[in-house]
Amino acid sequence: WTKRSESRPAGPAPGARDRGTSERHRPTVLNRMQRLEQQVNRLDAKTDQILLLLHQLVAAAGQGRRRTAAAASGTNAPTASAAGGSATGLTAPSLRLSANLSWLFADRPGIVERLGRAAARGFRYVEAMDAGGETPASLADACRRAGGLQFALINAPPCRPPSGDLGLTALPDRREEFRAGLSAAADLCSALSCPTLHVMSGRTTVRSPEVRAAYVDGLREAVQIFAPLGVTCVIEPISNIADYYLNSYTDAVAILNDVPGLRLLLDLFHLQMLEGSLDSLPAYLPLAGHVQIAQAPGRQEPGAPGDIDYGAVLRQIGEAGYSGCVGLEYRPSDGAEAGIDWLIEMGYLQPHLIATRCGLFKYQLRAAMNRGR
Repeated sequence: WTKRSESRPAGPAPGARDRGTSERHRPTVLNRMQRLEQQVNRLDAKTDQILLLLHQLVAAAGQGRRRTAAAASGTNAPTASAAGGSATGLTAPSLRLSANLSWLFADRPGIVERLGRAAARGFRYVEAMDAGGETPASLADACRRAGGLQFALINAPPCRPPSGDLGLTALPDRREEFRAGLSAAADLCSALSCPTLHVMSGRTTVRSPEVRAAYVDGLREAVQIFAPLGVTCVIEPISNIADYYLNSYTDAVAILNDVPGLRLLLDLFHLQMLEGSLDSLPAYLPLAGHVQIAQAPGRQEPGAPGDIDYGAVLRQIGEAGYSGCVGLEYRPSDGAEAGIDWLIEMGYLQPHLIATRCGLFKYQLRAAMNRGR
């Protein structure tokens, strides 16, 4: 009798490749996986087109049924908004979810491609930091081609690099640039029929009464311009940008009291980071013109581990009667498709099996390729 380890012959086990052979075959395997990934990407694009067509057909059928029922009862047919978005996959009529195209679907290179991806995944509302290099007319046309997607929120320029500016409202020495940004925003909101405009404060280290007065005056000017257009101006306290002027919810509420018609952009990530909890949510929610969500402290999807129980929070928002949009402004922790899985798990988005499986397979394939390298 001998131990198994002593009786085993030297060298690789029968049928096994030695390490040198494995290394020689690795480039070939990676090439095959890369070709497979290209095929999956092409299938993914086709899936988007098929799902978008499906949503359009379902929406048209739903509208037809509502018109028929309304004609029979002698009442006006409800609009798609009143229907709660059920024709496009959203199953929680009390919440209108808005995909933030500046953060989601980052596997698509531009805002037009991301519009298509959002529509194919069942979203009816979108939002973005800006127009992504598109003109107002071209972006509006892209929304129509993406099944009539509705913009829920956009920022007044300038609001991102390369300028580094995040609004100019609290910078009195740049008033003409601020007004030019409002003019551009008016064109954009009109073209998109966008009902909400985020007027960012800008970055400054000065906290004087003069700066606050300039900030309030700028916001009053914005409200006077946009209220006749049917657009609500909102302000957002931000927690993680150095020198951003509006960095307190207490200050934001005081500003709202000074500017009639102005509303709050209630970002629950920033609220959690600034106040350490969401205990004040019931007080702030009636002031909100728009809500945004992300997990804290990492700003991933709300279904990721973190400080906020979004199952309870979203129920609280719905039960409070909030009727605006809830923007999904987060960085998915495990790829674009994984960033909307939580919506399916919580029942806010119907699963599209072809698209979901295709997307998950693509990311699993990419992970395998990375391990292979």
